[in-house]
Amino acid sequence: MTEQFRHIEAFWAVRGGKRFVVANSETLVSELLENCWAYGENGDGWSFERTTEIFPVVQGELFVAQSSLVDAESGKTLADGIAAPHVAWECPYCGRPHTTDLCRDMECQTPPLVSPQLWACEIDKGWKLVWVEW
Repeated sequence: MTEQFRHIEAFWAVRGGKRFVVANSETLVSELLENCWAYGENGDGWSFERTTEIFPVVQGELFVAQSSLVDAESGKTLADGIAAPHVAWECPYCGRPHTTDLCRDMECQTPPLVSPQLWACEIDKGWKLVWVEW
């Protein structure tokens, strides 16, 4: 199989020189940042970076998984049977399968992310980005 590559604009949410969230549009990275644990702890000092890089392109497979929302402190189930769309994809960097949740919020109340998306594999103490289409 021939691996494809594509020039992609990546938008990053950054604080203290560290990248926390990446997406393929500034609007989406702003939306995703609101659900980032680091942003919830401190909403100050964030900036955005835009880069153009070459990323590998992989084909993902869409599926729906039933999941539950559980309160981390009490362990109580808050919502059960949430139909959450996911994409399974094979990582060209680590060779392992990855699964990515398409919901933008824990309850999956907002419209899911659409194809394609820029996703990351955390390998070698860093992020390796992949353009995933489904």
